Amino acid sequence: MYTSVVLFALSAGLAPTAELVPVAPSWRNDYTLSLKEGRNSRRPIAIFVASGPEGWDKLSKEGALDKEAKELLRDHYVCVYLDTSKESDRRLAHQLDLTGGRGLVIGDVTGEKQAFWHAGSLDNEDLDHYLRKYSDPERAIVRTETVAQAAPPPVYSPPPRFYAPSFSFGACRT
Repeated sequence: MYTSVVLFALSAGLAPTAELVPVAPSWRNDYTLSLKEGRNSRRPIAIFVASGPEGWDKLSKEGALDKEAKELLRDHYVCVYLDTSKESDRRLAHQLDLTGGRGLVIGDVTGEKQAFWHAGSLDNEDLDHYLRKYSDPERAIVRTETVAQAAPPPVYSPPPRFYAPSFSFGACRT
């Protein structure tokens, strides 16, 4: 009897706590219902556009959303994931001008204004910044903040190889 009580007490210390295991945001795939939920709960909407399962992680240049982004999304946003491998989601992404297959749109609590628009991936630090910035439901949205995707660096191609002519001008006789 005492042995089982001691084992139970020891095993309780080994169990993961809620602080150690971050709760991921709840992802919705119905855009219209998500807009209604955002209005009713007075939470802005975060629309992640990518492809495949857990494609929202593809918006991070590091390959996964960090803990802060997950917490901000969970605590302050209605999160929508549009999977562009599905035709219906691809059409909706096109309506949001995210035709490159990956991007983020943050809408205000009314669902009528875009606060932020970005095509492509973001560093986790930048992603955290924008999620923090637009998480306040009282923030008045005047215009859409757009972050330009940096152009990829030019690919270096060596100059064409110069071939000397097969004839010589120096041995010319008159």
